[in-house]
Amino acid sequence: MVEPERNRRPVRTNEKQVMLMALHAFGTTDDGLTVTEVRLALPSGLAASILDRGGVVRDLKIPTRNGVSRRVVLGYADLAGYCADQGYLGALA
Repeated sequence: MVEPERNRRPVRTNEKQVMLMALHAFGTTDDGLTVTEVRLALPSGLAASILDRGGVVRDLKIPTRNGVSRRVVLGYADLAGYCADQGYLGALA
């Protein structure tokens, strides 16, 4: 099982910003495969969550002009939603 606090680490993107990356256990498929969620975040408010099962973009937040982060992709709350999805929600093309 992935422990988020132990796997959280900064990744330098340039001299001004440091991106945070954390790994989280997202669930287990019916055939026993563990699915991990990779969370990436910048201090500016830009954040992404990507599942290692097919590279699914689970969540993407972008900062607005007034500083509030807004979600711009649709996603499911749990792994069961993605396993049952017939429409490829969050798939990379």
